Amino acid sequence: MIERILIATGLTLCAGLAPAETVFTGETVQGARVISQLDVADLAAGEMHRFMFRGAETAAGQYWYVPVIVAKGAKPGKRILFAAGVHGDELNPIAAVQATFASLDPKQMSGTAIALIGPSRDGVENTTRTWSINQLGGEQVNPNRTWPGREHGNTVERHSWLITHKLIRGNVDIGIDHHTGGTGIETEFVVKGLNKLNELIFEKINRIDGVLRTETSLFLNYVKRQYDWGTAVE
Repeated sequence: MIERILIATGLTLCAGLAPAETVFTGETVQGARVISQLDVADLAAGEMHRFMFRGAETAAGQYWYVPVIVAKGAKPGKRILFAAGVHGDELNPIAAVQATFASLDPKQMSGTAIALIGPSRDGVENTTRTWSINQLGGEQVNPNRTWPGREHGNTVERHSWLITHKLIRGNVDIGIDHHTGGTGIETEFVVKGLNKLNELIFEKINRIDGVLRTETSLFLNYVKRQYDWGTAVE
């Protein structure tokens, strides 16, 4: 895979009022119990817990489910959130968080770690940065611009509101929102000549593991066009 710099943005979160309890809907998805509300205080210490969080409804009246992992340490301590996949085409953070939690041993931990995997469900399923909704004939919504969400907003805003108020609030002291480059990255390079361009593409970029195709545009010269007809003064 292409190596990319993983940018982790630390977000200090207000603890607020803790939820009353963890609410189980009675459903299971791929063997994981579905919850509509989380309270980490309910969970057994020294164990790894896996859930599906029930988010907003789809246009068909079904629900979007978000994978959640809670590593609750044997000893009390700070509570940290790892969010990955807020943009659905940023896949490396998801793998990074999954690898991190695979290495954790709650029996040896103090505090609690929570993983929020791919909260942008439509984006993850379609590998896109945005979430498609049918409002006003179709709209592309950037999920990262909807936090903390709106209870009675559109699908994406309500989904963000549910995650904020039913999952994060009261359970998190600090959060890390992982982002990286998405798909279809456009990069501009300036080289001194065609030989350097060929060297860059064929000897360097095309040899990177995971690169399937490259496309180039060659500019020989920039010319500024002038439209001054009808304005000349004699």
